[in-house]
Amino acid sequence: MHLSETVQIILGIIGMIAMFLASRSIMGILHRRAVYTVIGELKKKAAFDNETAVLLGYANKGLINFGLRDYRPAALKHLIKEGAIVKTSQGTFHLAQRYEKILKDMEQRGYRPDIAG
Repeated sequence: MHLSETVQIILGIIGMIAMFLASRSIMGILHRRAVYTVIGELKKKAAFDNETAVLLGYANKGLINFGLRDYRPAALKHLIKEGAIVKTSQGTFHLAQRYEKILKDMEQRGYRPDIAG
């Protein structure tokens, strides 16, 4: 069975769109997982206020990274923007008092992370 050139082009375009949407979905899942990894790390280290704030090694990643993409820096930036994590003047981080409510609000809004950031 031979498909016409037009049908092949249309199928190719549909395939490319499907691949793009699948990759965006996967990146969203990985970013969302990183959000909960960052929260879990701060909870595990009991970083709940300025006195117990901790340094996070991935907070100041450089522009050139080798290996697999690490979504934690973007997740950290997003959580700071949402107000769930506080960055102190010393460059350390801790969970905000209302971080659980903020996370629930994010989920109710249909939390769709901005992957580019």
